Amino acid sequence: MGYLFISYRQKDTAECEALGARLKAAGFDVWWDKGLPPGVDFFAYIDKKLREADAVITLWTKNSVRSRWVYFETDLAQRMDKLIPLRLDKCEIPVGMTRINTIAYLKKDRSSDEKWQKVLDGIREKVADGHKRQGTVPTL
Repeated sequence: MGYLFISYRQKDTAECEALGARLKAAGFDVWWDKGLPPGVDFFAYIDKKLREADAVITLWTKNSVRSRWVYFETDLAQRMDKLIPLRLDKCEIPVGMTRINTIAYLKKDRSSDEKWQKVLDGIREKVADGHKRQGTVPTL
């Protein structure tokens, strides 16, 4: 159905894994750095996986807004028109990352079928666009 990259901060691993499981159940191929093989060049591998993705989901939280890696991954995804940002708590999204509409997917929303459908619809649209997308962006 589509290949997704999840950008998150390690402190939010439980949320990433829960979302990843739900997305896999919905038929998506999902990758986050848990799948990083030992002995690979971290920077090059992350860059490759991000570029291969049809869509990049950023999990914005009070933890991730302080992560340079999440910021860099999100910036590249935004420039490649692959970004689907989700706000998981009442964090302040960094300057420069707010021009793409962010879906509020707070704990209270996660049991809502309507909210989940909105997330899935956004991802499916981005994946469909990704199959049409051409061009590249300079490496990190």
